[in-house]
This record gives sequence, C-alpha cells and structure tokens, in this order.
Amino acid sequence: MRNPTILLALLAVLVAAMLVSAGCTSTPPTNATPASTTAAGTPSVTEAPTVVITANQTATPTINVTANETVAAVNASFVNATWAWVARAGSEPVTVTSPDRYTVGFNTNGTYRLRADCNNGTGNFTVDGKKLKLAPANLTEIYCGDRSLDRNLVTALGGVTAFEMDSQGRLVLLMTNSNERLVFKKLS
Repeated sequence: MRNPTILLALLAVLVAAMLVSAGCTSTPPTNATPASTTAAGTPSVTEAPTVVITANQTATPTINVTANETVAAVNASFVNATWAWVARAGSEPVTVTSPDRYTVGFNTNGTYRLRADCNNGTGNFTVDGKKLKLAPANLTEIYCGDRSLDRNLVTALGGVTAFEMDSQGRLVLLMTNSNERLVFKKLS
C-alpha cells in the first residue's frame, strides 16, 4: 500500500498549482504601487489592470483609421452644389413646374443627396472624366400622388452615364440613349 502522507502532499501541491494558474493567490500583487495616503493615514493602493483571456474567447479584428487618412475628393464642376431638375429632353420630354421639389446635391466625398418630391435619400456616385455613374439612392418610399414626378426622376437617374455643362451653366445629365437628357439649374 502506498504512503497516504505522500499522496496528500502531492494532492496539496496539485491543488495549489491549479489555484495559482487560475490567479487565486493569497499574496498581494507585485504590480501594486502606493498612490496616496487616505485620511486615516493608511496608504491606498493603485493596481495595474490585469487582462484575463479564457480558452473560449476569440479576438475580433478591427480596422483603425487615423485622422491623417483622407478620402480622395471628387473634383468635378457640378460637385459641392445643389441642382434643381427643370426638364427632361428626349423621347419622354418633361417640364418640371416645381424644380425646388426635385433636387440633387453632390458632395466632394462621392455621395449625393436626393429630393424627389416628398421622398428623400442618399446615394453614391463616381466620376471618370465626363462619365458619371449614380448608384441607386437609399430613398424613402412615400406615395407623393399621381401627378408627382418622383418615380420619373429616380428611374432616369439610374440611367445616367455622363454629364456636361451647357452654355447657360446648367448641369445636363446624359443617359444611356444619348438623346435622353436631364437638365438641372444650380440652386446653391
């Protein structure tokens, strides 16, 4: 038969090792430093933070962007302004009677804001020379009435392929069929 004293000693060492590895000790941490003295004259202790990671935790990757990083600004003659839709030329001509209810504002960061009568939204655009592509806008879907041109404008913007400025300083958006054009006047 084995010596029970040796078995108990081994068991005690094993338990102590498990407690130490789990962070359970009776000795004060070695990273404690006195920070100040309380009103009673006893020193208070400030401990450095401890990070504990268990086996079932996983790290989450993050992407850090510093303040020095910038997005390339879109540099086109129609950017940094709001434009009111005044007409559509081509196979389905339209004269807009309330241009201030149908506006597009282009930002230098490649986003645009859209007002299509009672609906509003935002989207992205890209410019390459005279080529222009507008991604579909995240738009509210309110029914503006049978006489509204909101759907007409939103659908037409999806077919824009290029832009030009006319002799009157208006923005002309050319569509897939080069005879189809949306005409905008500058508001701001």
